[in-house]
Amino acid sequence: MKHATWLLADPHFGHEGIIRSCSRPFLDSAGRPDVRLMNQTMADAWRKVVKPGDDTIVVGDFAHRMPVDQL
Repeated sequence: MKHATWLLADPHFGHEGIIRSCSRPFLDSAGRPDVRLMNQTMADAWRKVVKPGDDTIVVGDFAHRMPVDQL
């Protein structure tokens, strides 16, 4: 079976400030940054395309101040 190699740059999991500074569309109903929504959306999208056995190369910041058990 052929495996894919994925390149990913600066997802910044757990980084509340990146939502506003990069105009990411992850705000709650009151207009506040929603890190949980951002993390979940990115993880779900990742799981849809990256399959077991694939390689992922992360260039840049993967996460920001996230507890290891949440990564």
